[in-house]
Amino acid sequence: MRRSLPQTYFTNAKGCSHLRTWAGPTSIRICDEKLTNAASSVVANANLDLAFARSKACNKFSYTTLLLLFSIYFGRNKFNDNDKDTLPRPYPLLGHLVAILRNRNQNIVEWMCEVVNKSPSSTFFLHLPLRRHPHILTSNSANVQHILKTRFGIYHKHRKFGVVLHDVCRDNVFLADGQRWRKLRQLASHEFNSRPFHKFANFLVPENEISNRLLPLLSEAAANNTVIDLRDILRRFTFDTAVQMALGHDLAYLSNSPKFPPTHFADAFESAFEISMKRIFSFFWKAKRFFNMGSERRLKRDISEIRGFIREIIISRRKVKSSSSSSGTDHHHYHASDFLSGLMNDPKGKFDDDEFLIDSSINFLLASQDTVITALTWYFWSVLKNPDVEDRIVIEVKEKKSSNIRDMIYTHASICESLRLHPPAAFGGREATEDDVLPDGTKVKKGMAVFYHTYAMGRSPELWGSDWPEFRPERWLKRSEENGGEWTFVARDSFTYPVFHGGPRICLGKEIAFTHIKSVVAAVLGRFHFVLAPVMEEHPEPVFFSNSTSKMTNGFLVKVVDRIAKVATKGMANEGEINAANTQANVIKDAVGKSGCNKKRNATNKSQEVPHVGLSSQEPSTTKASKDEVEVLLEDVLLGKE
Repeated sequence: MRRSLPQTYFTNAKGCSHLRTWAGPTSIRICDEKLTNAASSVVANANLDLAFARSKACNKFSYTTLLLLFSIYFGRNKFNDNDKDTLPRPYPLLGHLVAILRNRNQNIVEWMCEVVNKSPSSTFFLHLPLRRHPHILTSNSANVQHILKTRFGIYHKHRKFGVVLHDVCRDNVFLADGQRWRKLRQLASHEFNSRPFHKFANFLVPENEISNRLLPLLSEAAANNTVIDLRDILRRFTFDTAVQMALGHDLAYLSNSPKFPPTHFADAFESAFEISMKRIFSFFWKAKRFFNMGSERRLKRDISEIRGFIREIIISRRKVKSSSSSSGTDHHHYHASDFLSGLMNDPKGKFDDDEFLIDSSINFLLASQDTVITALTWYFWSVLKNPDVEDRIVIEVKEKKSSNIRDMIYTHASICESLRLHPPAAFGGREATEDDVLPDGTKVKKGMAVFYHTYAMGRSPELWGSDWPEFRPERWLKRSEENGGEWTFVARDSFTYPVFHGGPRICLGKEIAFTHIKSVVAAVLGRFHFVLAPVMEEHPEPVFFSNSTSKMTNGFLVKVVDRIAKVATKGMANEGEINAANTQANVIKDAVGKSGCNKKRNATNKSQEVPHVGLSSQEPSTTKASKDEVEVLLEDVLLGKE
């Protein structure tokens, strides 16, 4: 019987040689065919292996070459980014992410400020990863005027902001455009300009809060030599006044008997806007909102607390109004002058919808509270670091204390100077609804976002000169020959100084904000002086953080010094000391007068002399002086000096 051979035996030449001997001539043809096929297979496999090896070598060379080229390009850009004459360059797909990450230890607002002001045209294209269009950043005042006024009609609020803030703001003048914006703007303007609200917001609310809460609190802190967080104090003060103006409701956050109350509404309000603004940089916030997870769950809770708080006030106000109407009594009392009551008391009843009233109230609070908190905090920091400016402010406050705060020219200039260096909002932005060209030649495509960098504009040498880092209120003043050489205030246009925006959308509450800030400054600096707490001295500059507004992240810890009490404890026993004190006061006044402060004084103060004042434990003098006269003398002597 013929033996069977395995199939693999025919796949090589050795197998075919044995086959010739074993099977005989009849099987030679079969073996030759197998041998030919085997040889072809071997050659084909060898060619395939060779091709694969060559391909692998080529790929390895290509990857190495690309990596080398990228490293050279990256290294060159890294060098160029540190060069003052060049700007960071974007990478494909990544945009400026590499430059942003490289400068992650620097505040992003500061970095953008340097980049924009480094540009020859003061305009920079910021490319973000995987974005169709770059963002345009500019500190060019002509560009700002172009988008805020000249071509106002084609530059609308950025859609991204409308999306991320809609849950909080809803039907809000800040997010509206076109006819809806005009209607809401007209409504807000009417309420802001009404005489009852103007008096209520500018005088009654701040005077009550300052006299009854802020000053006693600072006086107690000075007496006990305790460290306070001035930013927290100003935050509580501003929320109290803002909610009183908006809703006619007193939160009493600044009431400290026996301790400060919790700030639930303020916490929810600030948290809601912070989370909403962070949505801009998140790819997953919509998914988190859908599944009610993480920060979106917190946001939902915050919004519920904000709107629920305002809704309760509206319901309560309706009940009061209804009961007053049924009993025939007048319900126009304390609440009649606040913003909410102005809407609810509309004779035509156009604003009966609760959701609209809530949206309008949130709009008012958004415009008033956080901006003033930030402005006051950075103002007191700037003054504290510039004692010569503080001395001039104190002198002006003493001279003008019996007149309107509008006459405090130097104080007003110092506030503007602080807002220049630390604007409450670091950016403002619009979105182009059609193609356009900016005055500096920058081409804007439809859908592009154009941001004016308010923070960078305040630090621009082209706009403010080479001394822009200096806190110098005199840059806002000039001598007036008509007023005997006294200082007069020189305002900058709102496109060079867009702290309160500009054009048709300029801030309606600008004058109210200045009034509140000056009221606080005059009352506080006229009586107190702040000294940095030891922990703050370890960090010479507070951490600047910008979200919806610019904040100090670590607070503002200070000790309070009572100017009058400090002088009173020293005591002035004889006429020689009194005369020496008067001489010192006159020297200081003359020095300040030469630097630009108003040297005029009331006639009563000029002729006022108190030859003997007993302020120590010694026996009082025989010459009588009123308490007001004593305080005037003491304040004139101290003038902010320790």
